[in-house]
Amino acid sequence: MNETRLSEIATDSQRVVPTTLFGRSHHGVSLGALAGGGALIASPSGKLLGIPLSILAPSPFHDFLAPGVLLFCFVGLAPLAMIYALLKTPDWELCRAV
Repeated sequence: MNETRLSEIATDSQRVVPTTLFGRSHHGVSLGALAGGGALIASPSGKLLGIPLSILAPSPFHDFLAPGVLLFCFVGLAPLAMIYALLKTPDWELCRAV
């Protein structure tokens, strides 16, 4: 029997609802992370968001710069890349490998 990948079977109309729901939920998470991470990068002391540096005492961080960069990149930019990949289905080697 000839096996066909799910992406080859699914038409655009079949992919719209899951892609839209996933995209909208991750879009909100991404925007919040970009705003929060950007604020922490702009003000590593935490004053812009009203966060005291004392909450970092048990952590390896001295200010909020590194956590802000991590938040901005991994929680902010990564979901945007996933949304783009779902909506546009780019011809990336990584997409074919997965």
